Amino acid sequence: MRRINAMKLVKEMPQFEEKIESGELSLSVAADVQSFLNQEAKIERPYSLNAKIELVETCLGKSRREVEVEFARRNPEREKRETQHSISHDRLRVSFSISKALNDKLNHLKDLLGHVDASMTTESLLEQLAELGLDKYDPARKAKYTAAREVRVRKMSRQTESTQTYEKSESPTKIDSSNVSTPVPTSAAEVTRTRYIKVDERNRVFDDQRRCRFVSASGRRCGSKRFLQLDHIKPFAQGGASEATNLRWMCGAHNRGRAVH
Repeated sequence: MRRINAMKLVKEMPQFEEKIESGELSLSVAADVQSFLNQEAKIERPYSLNAKIELVETCLGKSRREVEVEFARRNPEREKRETQHSISHDRLRVSFSISKALNDKLNHLKDLLGHVDASMTTESLLEQLAELGLDKYDPARKAKYTAAREVRVRKMSRQTESTQTYEKSESPTKIDSSNVSTPVPTSAAEVTRTRYIKVDERNRVFDDQRRCRFVSASGRRCGSKRFLQLDHIKPFAQGGASEATNLRWMCGAHNRGRAVH
């Protein structure tokens, strides 16, 4: 089919035959140009002979990838069309283009979920996003989850009633409070200090799109965006607080290595 398309192009514009013979216009590019012109004609955007000649001249000496960029410039909607082809009984090959901004968002999600799946593919990411979307918008799933929640609530209610009935049946027993000792914290700081990092504090630790801040002895920064953990700059055991000002992102390997040393 490529040869046929290339010959159709040469038949209409024979002046480019010598360009094909010299290699300045490859058969693949000639075939792609003819396919593009056919597609443009189908959507009622036919090219005049002079416009066709100008297009071929623009594609001389260019690779197929460069020619695709030229096609996209002339008709941006062309690359937005989605195609699907069956390759097996349970697999499809889907072809479509996306914006660079969307691709950056998908890659950022892969980095954030790297601790779950280090080799996450775009397909597995889309699978997770589809499940989240269906959980939120599919009426059948929402009804199923609602029914399950009601069952749990009824079960908990029965357990509570059973416990209350049992407590009422038991005879009250007096407890001598004089023999019960209550531990008293040594200071208010011991009461409030905790390794738990609050969500708002975690969100405030935003550093260079969440990259590992480990710097080697040679001055080279790790910069990994996978398996990130929050590290206490001043160790918690030495009095460091679990606040944004004392926290930084580090990958798991460098965080563990710092703890060992």
